[in-house]
Amino acid sequence: MTQFLIKRKSDGVIIGACGQPDALDAGPAAQPPDETSEHEFIPWQERIAFSAAPTSTSVLRFQEAPVWVEMAPLDELKGRKNAQINQWRSAANQSTFPFGDKLIDCDALSRSDIDAVANHIGLFGKFPDGFPMAWKTADNDYIPLPDVEAFKAMYRAMTAQGTANFDRSEALKVALGNATDAAEVAAIAW
Repeated sequence: MTQFLIKRKSDGVIIGACGQPDALDAGPAAQPPDETSEHEFIPWQERIAFSAAPTSTSVLRFQEAPVWVEMAPLDELKGRKNAQINQWRSAANQSTFPFGDKLIDCDALSRSDIDAVANHIGLFGKFPDGFPMAWKTADNDYIPLPDVEAFKAMYRAMTAQGTANFDRSEALKVALGNATDAAEVAAIAW
């Protein structure tokens, strides 16, 4: 099928597409409809693959290829990106943190376990009865925690990762505050 993108001449926005099947055996190739003073028809035989998905406020423009162009006001884009940065930080905080040569899980259940042991140590100055003297790592191995100081070192590593995640989110928010257009906002990534 030969497909034609319908481009509005006034602003370059792709407003639709039209096409017809090419003849399988013989006959002329599909021809675009007659151009008008308002529209241009661009032949497009490739499957359209976009580097970014459309949003409810983006339009399709044809430059060298079809691209989605964000049309929302800059403050709205910044608000959406700020929420996305908060989601990225939350996901990072609930993933893993490095300790020794391993990664330790820090999802809600793991964090609850870590905090429970930390609270017990804070109250009683020792591990809870039956503590295995090790912590299970993200790859289902164990890292030894022979004493309270080793556990505190693991807790410091978790806190340091949380602080690094916070610092990264704040740096992204500074970049977001300095962004002057939709492309700069879109370029901000975790």
